[in-house]
Order: sequence, then C-alpha cells, then structure tokens
Amino acid sequence: MQVIWVTTPDSYKKPVVHYGHFPSQLSNKVNAIISTYDVGHLGFKGSIYKAVLQGLESGKRYYYRVGD
Repeated sequence: MQVIWVTTPDSYKKPVVHYGHFPSQLSNKVNAIISTYDVGHLGFKGSIYKAVLQGLESGKRYYYRVGD
C-alpha cells in the first residue's frame, strides 16, 4: 500500500509513516520520499510525500500516522 500526503513547503524534514495493527502500537516505520510542486501563477507551493508500506497482510486492518 502506498501512502501519499501533501503539505505546505518544508513541513517535514525527515518524513516517516508509522503503521501497525493497533492505533496504540504503530511499531513499523518507513521513510517517505519528498517531491515539491510550484504552481507559481496561482501561488501554490508545497511538498508531496510518498511512502510504501511493506509486509502488509491481506484482510488485516492497519492504522498509520505520518510526520517527522
């Protein structure tokens, strides 16, 4: 599964996704890749973060949190 999120520029210096089977036990972690966008004539600038979660089991529920 891939997680993608968008923020204003430079919101996270070392973006990661923590994930697991329970909200209180997000024991897995993966680093995100950062790219940027700039729609100059409209004034929109920001960062796009992408992370691929590995080792997920089919039919299981997962929770995740993004951040630094």
